[in-house]
Amino acid sequence: MCKNFPPEHVEAVLISDQKLRLTRRAEFKYLPILTVVDWLPNIRTCYHFGRMLDDMADGDLPLPVGFSDFNGLAQHLKEKVFEGGLDTGSGGAVEFLMIRSMEKLIEVGGQTEEVGVTTIDFIEGMRLENERRENHVVLSEEKLYEQFHMSFDPSIDVVLIALGSPLRSREIPELTMAQAFSYSANDWRQDIKVGICNFPLEVLKKAGVSFEEIIRSPGIVLNNEYLSSWLDEMKQKAVVSAREVRGRKVDWKARLMISFLTARI
Repeated sequence: MCKNFPPEHVEAVLISDQKLRLTRRAEFKYLPILTVVDWLPNIRTCYHFGRMLDDMADGDLPLPVGFSDFNGLAQHLKEKVFEGGLDTGSGGAVEFLMIRSMEKLIEVGGQTEEVGVTTIDFIEGMRLENERRENHVVLSEEKLYEQFHMSFDPSIDVVLIALGSPLRSREIPELTMAQAFSYSANDWRQDIKVGICNFPLEVLKKAGVSFEEIIRSPGIVLNNEYLSSWLDEMKQKAVVSAREVRGRKVDWKARLMISFLTARI
């Protein structure tokens, strides 16, 4: 595929196909994001790589031919990170978009080593999310918050690199937590459906229910006073964290990113 056609043409076809898939799945959710990233070519490629890999980790997209589990794909992609070039191997479309994303980040001034490490961190975050989903892992609050940073920080750093901002996610941890609290409070039904538990172990113990019980009967969440109160608390924490990060003194490029990511919180 990549050898017979110009890379930019292959990329355009892959992104066009994915945009169609996403808007068919949930137009209201994805159309605003797709509209914004279409204006930012460097971020667009990175977004579609991340979205594709995330969907594979969540089981919403099949793995490339030849891979029986997500762990194998993640390991393959990590091994490819520092090889470079557009001679895509068995990772197919997701590998192609990964390499294109890295090249674009380096073109706009990203340091090769930082781009590679950030890409590996993103892949590892997705691998751990897949592990949580497949094994119905329930984490303590401390471990869950660590997982949130592993899942969100690399994506934030990719956008900052693409925009040419010197800021990095470790300097604005409130942004990660604002997104994590918001997703936990608002996307819990979808998370439960795919087997992801964003309720900390301590919360489930106090609520007197197990995650397996919630999977079998999601209505437990809203009928359980402690769990429903916890969801309300997460919404409030998201608002507070978003307000805190919006109040940070940062460069204008980072300000644009923060404003966009917290607009609906």
